[in-house]
Amino acid sequence: MCKDKSLEQRVNNMIEDDEIDLRELFKKLWKGKLFIIIFTLVVTILAGIYAFLKTPIYNGTISYEIGQVITDKNINLNNKEISIIDIDDASNLKEIISRKFSTKDEEKGIFTNALIPRGTSNIIVVDVQNSNKEKINKKLDEITKFIETRQDKRIKFYSFNNAKIKKTSVLSKDISSKAIKPNKKIIIAVAFVSGFILSIFLLFFIDFIKSFKEEK
Repeated sequence: MCKDKSLEQRVNNMIEDDEIDLRELFKKLWKGKLFIIIFTLVVTILAGIYAFLKTPIYNGTISYEIGQVITDKNINLNNKEISIIDIDDASNLKEIISRKFSTKDEEKGIFTNALIPRGTSNIIVVDVQNSNKEKINKKLDEITKFIETRQDKRIKFYSFNNAKIKKTSVLSKDISSKAIKPNKKIIIAVAFVSGFILSIFLLFFIDFIKSFKEEK
């Protein structure tokens, strides 16, 4: 019975200690609320200034459907009898576009990326990013011209009697009206949360330093 009472007393003491610690914690937070508010606001405002002053980046997207050569008779290609031939190989063209336009333009701040959407084999989507919409549009037109020139050469190679040519076509072209970077809302939100957490950490760190000096 005595042991039970002793154990119960210990548990009660631990609960009381925890309550005291929590009270002290909230007291320190309340006492330093002005510091927390000011520090959080300063960090958030600085992040907001950065977000609004940073050069906006826009995105241009264009998608192509690879053209085809359609014949009346099957022809042998890579040991396969087929009647429809893609004018260009989408995977190969994607790599060529990425190498040709990405490398030389990145120094100018123009970023180009080509990809093949999932579930397709004859569609190519090209993204171009830059701070200038006119440059994006010019680059998309340049890529289109490159594909057309390359296609014309390949059409001559595939030209034969009774063959129907379906040229590579532009399915869609769009340049974003709103900047995709920087994401102002996310930057400000992250800065607010980070500033708030950091302010609490600094508050307790400063309090720890003061206590340490007083003990000395």
